[in-house]
Amino acid sequence: MDLYAGDADGIGRAFTRNDFPALENPRMVLAHADLSLDLWFVDFDSLTQAVSRLAGGGPASFVESLGRSVGGTPDESDASVVDPHWVELMAGVPDASLPELARAWWTAVRAELASIPAYAEGGIPRDPDPTPPLGVEEALRAIVAVCRTARERGASVVFTWSL
Repeated sequence: MDLYAGDADGIGRAFTRNDFPALENPRMVLAHADLSLDLWFVDFDSLTQAVSRLAGGGPASFVESLGRSVGGTPDESDASVVDPHWVELMAGVPDASLPELARAWWTAVRAELASIPAYAEGGIPRDPDPTPPLGVEEALRAIVAVCRTARERGASVVFTWSL
């Protein structure tokens, strides 16, 4: 999973063609966040809810903030434009709040995992430490940076995933 700020249609075309050099072209992609953290879509809903609580309101769901598809292959991948309200919510996160927000997000992810029967029954090893693993805060910082860049430059944000 990745988040890009830039030319939505160009990003979608490059993503569909697996044209990774194009996805590094600064004329098309202004900012990028690599979200390869073994996360699920619901985990981004948890992040959205945590940020909305911090901000005193905002979108309730990341998944519902995904709009027009600009690329991908049916049932294998997708590139969708993210709603500007979600982008604004994330762009507004104060830097000083990022460590606290990373902990809140990780706590929500752990709670979601606990609701999965295989996890709850001990089929998936539990990590007793509530500290977010290395990479969670960095990914959050990258998400915020992509959204700030999009806001400042009047660009779209595109979320991509593939199997």
